[in-house]
Order: sequence, then C-alpha cells, then structure tokens
Amino acid sequence: MRFAAVLAVLALVWKAAPALAVAILTGPIVQGPAPGTIVVAWETDTPAEGRVLYGMAGALDRSVDAGAPSTRHEVTLPDLPPGEVVSYRVCAGTAHSRVHEFTVPPAPGGSLAFVVFGDTRSIHAGHRAVVGAMLRHTGHILINTGDMVEVGGRVEAWDDFFAIERPLLASTVSYHAMGNHDLAGGGIDVLARFLVQPLSPHAPERDFFVDAGGVRFVFLDNSITAHKGKEQKAWLESVLDEGRALPHVRHLIVVVHHGINSNGPHGPSKGLIDAGLDDAMRARGVALVLSGHDHSYERGIVDGLRYIISAGGGAPLYKKFVDRGGMIVRHVVHHFIRFEVAGDEVKFDVFLKDGSILESCALAPAPQGYSCPSTP
Repeated sequence: MRFAAVLAVLALVWKAAPALAVAILTGPIVQGPAPGTIVVAWETDTPAEGRVLYGMAGALDRSVDAGAPSTRHEVTLPDLPPGEVVSYRVCAGTAHSRVHEFTVPPAPGGSLAFVVFGDTRSIHAGHRAVVGAMLRHTGHILINTGDMVEVGGRVEAWDDFFAIERPLLASTVSYHAMGNHDLAGGGIDVLARFLVQPLSPHAPERDFFVDAGGVRFVFLDNSITAHKGKEQKAWLESVLDEGRALPHVRHLIVVVHHGINSNGPHGPSKGLIDAGLDDAMRARGVALVLSGHDHSYERGIVDGLRYIISAGGGAPLYKKFVDRGGMIVRHVVHHFIRFEVAGDEVKFDVFLKDGSILESCALAPAPQGYSCPSTP
C-alpha cells in the first residue's frame, strides 16, 4: 500500500511538472534539394519532436512531423503548387517560430525572379544592411556566391551568419556556392550539417544543378576543380548538354565562387581556366557566370562569355584594381542583385545596401553582352 501511494504521488508530480523549455537556435531555412521538393530545416538547443504547420492563402491547416526527438529538424513539405505563396510555422517542444511565408519556384518555363549576393563574411553591420534591403526585393530563390563566413569550421561564425540572415533564409528558397573561407578549418562538415542542397554523383551538395522557371543553374565548387578538374568538367558538360536539350530551359547560368574573370586583386580562377571549364561554358552557350571572391561588383564579358561578380554582401571591400581586360564596370560597394527572367528576356537591377539602384541592365546578344540604359 505504501509503495502504491508513493507511485501515485510521483505520477501527480510528473503530470504537474512543466515541459522542458526548448529554444530555436538556427533557422528555419527553406531549401530545395530536389526538383519539386521544398525542405524546411531548423535546429533547437534541446532534443524535441519537430513539426511544421503550413498552408496556402495564409492558412496553417496542414502539418508534417519531423520524426523522432532531435536537435536537428528537417521536414519535406509535399504537394506545393508552383508559384504559390506558402505560410508556415516550425514547432519543437515548447518552441515555435513566427509565421513565415515563401513563394514556391515557378513551373518549368515560367517567369522567375531571383536574388544574388555573396562574400558576407565578417562585417556584420554591412551584411545586416544588405539583408535588410534584400528583404524588400526578394524573389523565388536566393543564390549566395560563397564565403558566407570567415572560417567555415567555426560554428560560432555560422551562428552570426544565420542570426543575420534568419528572415531572408526563412522566406526564400536558397542555394549556396562553396567559398574558400566556408571550407576552411573543416567547414565542409559544418556546411553538411546546416545546408540541404541538391546531390550529384561526384560532389554531393557542392557541385549540383537546379532548374527553376526557364533557367538551369549549375553550381561549381572551386576546390573540386583543384582536385578533380577532369571529372568536374565532364560532369559540367553533361549537365549543360542535358539542359540545352530541355525545351523549357532558355538560359544556362553557372554559379561559382572564384569565377572566369576579375579586375580585382585575385583575378580569375587559374584552376577553372586551366581545367577548361570556361571553354566548356562558351561551347554550350552559357548565358552568364555568377561569382564572388573579389569583394566588389563587376560586370563584363570575356570572349563572348558574360560574367558578373557579386561579392559585396558584407565582407571588407577591395579597392585594388588590376586591368586584365573584359571589364565593363566595377564598383567597390556593398550590394545585391535582383534578376527577372521571362522567356528569352533576362533583366537585373543592382541594389546598394541603402536600397537605391546602382544600375539596371538586361542581357543582350554578343558582342555587346548587356544593355544598360541607366549605367552612368
């Protein structure tokens, strides 16, 4: 009797005990690791059962569970119509986020809006200002050209990154090129923990492609070029050839941290050029190469291949200039770029961190390369 009484008291205490407090540390982040797939990921300080409440037209009338209790939560949202605005909230134990919204990327061939920036790294005030301006001009997807943090192996650096970008990454499907600073100090393991990116046969989540609207985006990792240039080139050629054969793909765009040209201090990627990746792009009609690395905004064309450097997301700016040719304009500014793609037309606006427009352009047939009526 005495033992039964003790059990009864313990049961009452257990029922009355408050649930263990849980806090969201990272995320939510909206990502697209496979065609037609949207994943929401976040991390908590304490293991808990995760769940996403979501719906269309402002409703949260659907839910998906993340599975067993964990501090890392990844949830795939099924049956999302292309172009729809999705509202959602993540929950884990006692923690829940505010309600966020993102727009599902359009169906193949549809009109697409996307934003680009990179090299956020270490000047948090500049990074925060650029993100604040971007939140007023978001698109279907976000592309980061790399060097998100100073040392990728330092988890504390990622804590700062995700704290600044939380509202942006929660509201836009994002893809990230790998920068040299991101991979430093064992950063590849940290990246694999935080990001959910598309797979590829030879370099999962580092070399990959994404089809959105009328564009095939191909992401390259410069460190793969340095070690497996032949394999990477063969993969790039096959992915570009496949894209060219698809009727809905009107434009091929390559994203790489260290690109085909720069008139800043680093110059072009020697590894990329030596491996012949630029020639592979030219031969297959790549419309544009987006890169970072030299901290500025630069736009140009080299032997018929257009390039844009967007490396002013918050890192220290590089004023040094080395005339290597190919450049049309270069501005040493913190900035981001917003693109709109509709059919054969590709337009873009370059925004400064205060939200003003630096220039507005469109891609034009070679040899002109660009049409920029607003360029000073």
